[in-house]
Amino acid sequence: MQDTVEHIIADVKLRGDAAVRELSGRFDHWSPASFRLSQEEIASQIAQVSRQTIDDITFAQAQIRNFAKHQKAALKDIEVETLPGVRLGTATSRSAAWAATFPAADTPWWHRPT
Repeated sequence: MQDTVEHIIADVKLRGDAAVRELSGRFDHWSPASFRLSQEEIASQIAQVSRQTIDDITFAQAQIRNFAKHQKAALKDIEVETLPGVRLGTATSRSAAWAATFPAADTPWWHRPT
């Protein structure tokens, strides 16, 4: 799955709208003349959604943003010595594609998770 997603992202970066059109046809069987909606089309679609659904979506967005803000603030690097000479810790980075194992004597072993 990860390889598929990485390929799709790379393809969209490389080919832009042409890749999006191809993927939309393949996955959604939908290939409109334009993927960009006019303001009138957007308003028309929104008018078909109930007020309760819009309120629910707005509420959910606020909750998700609030949690993400707190979650991001909690991502801090830590290191503790659990026993003499045994240090454990975590380090955060913007990349989720790599991990590190620190077995002993401060020797990091970088590896890509499978």
